[in-house]
Amino acid sequence: MTNNTYNGWTNYETWRVNLEWFDGMEFEAPTTADACREMVEEIIESNSDYDPAAWMISNTLDAVNWYEIADMINEELEG
Repeated sequence: MTNNTYNGWTNYETWRVNLEWFDGMEFEAPTTADACREMVEEIIESNSDYDPAAWMISNTLDAVNWYEIADMINEELEG
């Protein structure tokens, strides 16, 4: 069985999205996986008309474990 985790996260994409978009961000209320994904998608869409790099990034978002990111954010709020 192959272990595809990355730095303690489900995979590289989840780790990288958390690092680039959520690390250091402060939340005032609990969030959901859907809200985290929508936040990143809105930022990408608002910063590009037709940017091939943004297109490639948006195509990797399906691999992100958004539930894991939301859980991490919510755990930090609790503690």
